[in-house]
Amino acid sequence: MKDIDILQLGRKYDLWHERVVHKLYESGITYLYEKVKGEVIFKSRDEFIDGLGRSKISVCFPKSLTHSNLSGGITTMTNRYLQSILSRCLILGEIPDEMKELFGYDPGVKVDMNDPAGQVVDILKNFPNYIPLIEKNYNECLRNHSWQSRWLRILDNSISQQSWRREV
Repeated sequence: MKDIDILQLGRKYDLWHERVVHKLYESGITYLYEKVKGEVIFKSRDEFIDGLGRSKISVCFPKSLTHSNLSGGITTMTNRYLQSILSRCLILGEIPDEMKELFGYDPGVKVDMNDPAGQVVDILKNFPNYIPLIEKNYNECLRNHSWQSRWLRILDNSISQQSWRREV
């Protein structure tokens, strides 16, 4: 049962958080986030897996937005995106371009910074409309984004590069 409406794990995007936290609370929406920096929401691996699995929406922003001074300008897909997809969460936030390329489509919902709390309320009111995207993401991840499939892709690229070098 998905009884957590929205979850923001790890480093949060403070600008987005500040714009939603009070409105979501006032709306009776269950929003879990790191209340004290460095204090994890789920204390154990099992609690983490259970909590993510109970969440409808997972908020994901790349480090280039949350901590631009530390990212070196790099925007990349992290495990959190894949963990969220495999937990059948809807991803809300900013999807890195490389993830769109790997998936062949945009697997998330881009955040509306003009009215982020209203967007969350609207998504939750219309959540059944997002089930097809959630399932598409889940199945895409199972088919093409396991460590084994990634390793095989890396190996194929390595072999083709070696062949190309021999030809040159």
